[in-house]
Amino acid sequence: QGKAPRYSPLLERFRSKGYRFIDLQGAIDPYEPRDASRELFQSGGHYSPLTNAIVAKFIVTQLKEWDLMDAEKVKEALRVERGRSARR
Repeated sequence: QGKAPRYSPLLERFRSKGYRFIDLQGAIDPYEPRDASRELFQSGGHYSPLTNAIVAKFIVTQLKEWDLMDAEKVKEALRVERGRSARR
């Protein structure tokens, strides 16, 4: 926590382009100080069922903040974004 991730340049690029994204590290960071990596990750670095549940909650929270839980609102946001991308 507190340390910039290795992929910070990618996040900055997304921000500079105005892309919306969800950085899932923010979902996991609060749990890592407890040395829970065995509980959070399976062999090969895959998320455990616990981590999948944490990440799913995190994504839902972000989608709610963006008001994108309704299918029609998602379609509208896509339409707007596609129009914005076409003008670049």
